[in-house]
Amino acid sequence: MSKQRLGTQRYTFKPFEDESHLECICRLALRGRDIGAYLLKKRGQFTFVFGFQPLGIHTLLAQGQAETVLGHLEEGLKGFRPGDRLRIHLRSFAADMPRQQALEALVQRNTGLESQFLLMAQQRAVREMTEQGLRQPKQIYMFASHTVEAGKTTHADHTEKLLAWLADGYDTFKGVKDQKEKQKYLQLLNAAFTDGYLHWEQQINSRMGLQAAPMDADQLWAYLETQFNHAQARPIPQCLSLTETPKGLFLEEDIREELHAASVLIRGENGRPSHPKADRQWVKVKDQFVGAVVLESKPMGFTSP
Repeated sequence: MSKQRLGTQRYTFKPFEDESHLECICRLALRGRDIGAYLLKKRGQFTFVFGFQPLGIHTLLAQGQAETVLGHLEEGLKGFRPGDRLRIHLRSFAADMPRQQALEALVQRNTGLESQFLLMAQQRAVREMTEQGLRQPKQIYMFASHTVEAGKTTHADHTEKLLAWLADGYDTFKGVKDQKEKQKYLQLLNAAFTDGYLHWEQQINSRMGLQAAPMDADQLWAYLETQFNHAQARPIPQCLSLTETPKGLFLEEDIREELHAASVLIRGENGRPSHPKADRQWVKVKDQFVGAVVLESKPMGFTSP
């Protein structure tokens, strides 16, 4: 009797960080604003993603109001430039952590027994409604992207690659490579603010009339943390800040952790990694299964197919 031989099956594992284009979180303190942005890099091309939190549109509107709102939205969509991308994220989960933290802070500040009793009763009511699925707060996020061409472009032939390598080596030898790199990022962030953020601010607030508040760097990082982890957001591991001073623009890099931001996100909690697990029809993240919804037709005003 011969024993059947089992074949060996090979698996190829790829780091999740290789699938992410996130470079770091940026903070832009320019023209009286303090906003944040995701800095993405793909094949030498830099993309800045700005976040906005609109108040939303009331579900009960008069006939004239509804037509006006839809007209503003359509007008704003027509103002998109070639290559502009706007991602709208609506979240509605039975979660009460932010509300419980706010109520707990009120309990700690109040010294009166009656006030504490009422606040604790409200905490219990919120917890029960959340467990029953009756309380599902809705949150709307809008992420607008702007692509900036970097100073260095891909080289066509080996000769140009060699010349670029020699130029980099010469700059390193002279000790000016770091200075040129800093100047390049300063120009990138400044262009992203003037050509990217200000354009999207006008499109979303003025033309679309959504009254959206821009997200700062801490809010953008907290949003990423909630996508992968349950605990409260940790400090931003690396942040690139551009500040407007009386002497001009000042670029500063704040590094709180050597580990890359993408690695920090999936490092996990309680000894368990938090990287997404993908299938053909779903993605499992934070012990939940996430699917995709496809629109049957594009909204009015969309210029792209």
